[in-house]
Amino acid sequence: MVLIKIFILFCIAVFSNEEELSTLEVLFKDEKYVELLSEMDDLEDELTMENDYAFFELKAYTLERLGRKKEALEIFTKLLKVRFPKETKEFVKSIKKKSFSFDFENAESMKRYLFKVAEIYTELYTDVNLGVKEEDRIKKQRKALAYAKLVEMVKDENSTADQLFEKIDQHEKELSLHDYSFQFYPYLSFLSFQDYITLSKTDNSASSKILNTVSSSCTGLGFRWINISHEWNIENCYLIGSTTAETDEGSLSYSQSSVPVSGFYGGAGYMNHSFAENLSFGGQLNYLYRSGQWDEPSGTKIEEKSYLRLGFSLRTSWEVGDFGFVASIGKIFENKSSTFLLLTKYHF
Repeated sequence: MVLIKIFILFCIAVFSNEEELSTLEVLFKDEKYVELLSEMDDLEDELTMENDYAFFELKAYTLERLGRKKEALEIFTKLLKVRFPKETKEFVKSIKKKSFSFDFENAESMKRYLFKVAEIYTELYTDVNLGVKEEDRIKKQRKALAYAKLVEMVKDENSTADQLFEKIDQHEKELSLHDYSFQFYPYLSFLSFQDYITLSKTDNSASSKILNTVSSSCTGLGFRWINISHEWNIENCYLIGSTTAETDEGSLSYSQSSVPVSGFYGGAGYMNHSFAENLSFGGQLNYLYRSGQWDEPSGTKIEEKSYLRLGFSLRTSWEVGDFGFVASIGKIFENKSSTFLLLTKYHF
């Protein structure tokens, strides 16, 4: 409704040609802003902002509708200075004192311009995305906040300032979700895998591969850098458990249960949190250091009592509050089977 009223005032003030008037009315009502702006550009050279302010006000609204907010902002700002030069100076003085020395009821157009400038500055800030430099983002935020505070000092039944602050606040929260934060977490996990040791006679005349099935707990500490979508993590834990060893192939037989094993397991990886709330998927590059205490029958020796090997794993994580639960399946190169991990953690 405001736009239509301005348009009518503009037409009455500027045009006497009924055919031209009718054309512009049709363009405006049909929301053909590109054509309307083209018509206005042809007329602008013959007009001045001091005398034909309705024309420029309409042009500013048209530019805004076309998404050319910076150009619209420039016109509204000029309108403030041109139409209300004395009031604007007084207004600036009043702002510095954080109180007004005149009544806005007698300057409704000025109030409308001010609100529009504040609104556009807020829109320019809320249009900012992560691709914009942080320095430019901060500048736009400060400008939007400054004008929102000016509007706050003006009595307004529609709570315009509150709406502007809410938009700025909401956008800032959305942007902050993409900022990385650092967390650490202690964790307890269950780790299971299979590997081989080699049993051979001391004279190397015979040998056998001995299969180990390892079950262990693994207590450790992790670190992660996380935002709303992405997580980079590093983990390391100390494993302690036991293995059951039995001959898998070869000429020598061997069997031993409850063999103590210990070592370290960890890795560095990435998790993606975009799939669903509290649920993430990803992977790690892993290492495993394992050492065991197998008995050596008389006349034999055991190789590979300890080793350091590399591998990888695929992981899924479910988080509830500060707690997290991870399930992982992976492969340590040279080992017999996949590596299975179930993990519970607490984030700080």
